[in-house]
Formats: sequence, C-alpha cells, structure tokens
Amino acid sequence: MNFIFLLLSQIILFPAQPNIKLAVIGQVSSNPNFALFAPHENENLANDYVIQQIIERSGVFVILRQDGKRLIRLDIKPFEVEIDPNRIFTEQGRRNNIIKHNPNLRTNTYVFHRAMRLSTALA
Repeated sequence: MNFIFLLLSQIILFPAQPNIKLAVIGQVSSNPNFALFAPHENENLANDYVIQQIIERSGVFVILRQDGKRLIRLDIKPFEVEIDPNRIFTEQGRRNNIIKHNPNLRTNTYVFHRAMRLSTALA
C-alpha cells in the first residue's frame, strides 16, 4: 500500500510560501471516479479513507498541507496571518476570514492587503 501511495502522489509547492503545498494523490485516467479536495490535512481518518478509495477506484485527491495544522499561516514578515482554507474562495470570504482569525490586524495595512493577495493566489 505505501509503495503504491508513493507511486501515485506528487507535491506542488505554493511559490509565495514554499511550506504550503498541495499533495496530489492518484492519477488522472480516461474515466476517473473521483476528484476530491481536502482543505485541512489534519482530518486524518477521512483523508486516509479517501486515499484508500482513490487507490482502489482511480481518481485524484488533493490535500492542502502546511505542517499538519488546520489553519494556514501566511508569513508576512514580521507577522503571521492565520486563515481557514475553507473560506478563501471568494473575496468576501477571504476578508471575513482574515478579520476573524486575526482580530488585531487592521484592514488598512500592508499586511492585511498582502494576506488578501496571498489567499487569493492560494485559492
């Protein structure tokens, strides 16, 4: 099983922050059965089950990874901005997300606007 997993996986780095990556498990086929995305790598039981299904039935499973954490940390020196990857797919979601998880961050700062750009690129 582990050998098969290694053959069917690849890592794609997020250029703006190399410790954020997408793990792509499976393979594209002419008739894939699944294409799934996990925004949190710490949901181990569900992720393990999906990986097993991908290996058995074909398809692709993409996991957003950053050090095993649920929230993504954007490094905007000298700050870290936390975001929930579930909320990065719309502009309003990104904005609300950054405000919620970083209550001391003001919206008229370089850090806030950089966090918006990075989360947009990640989405």
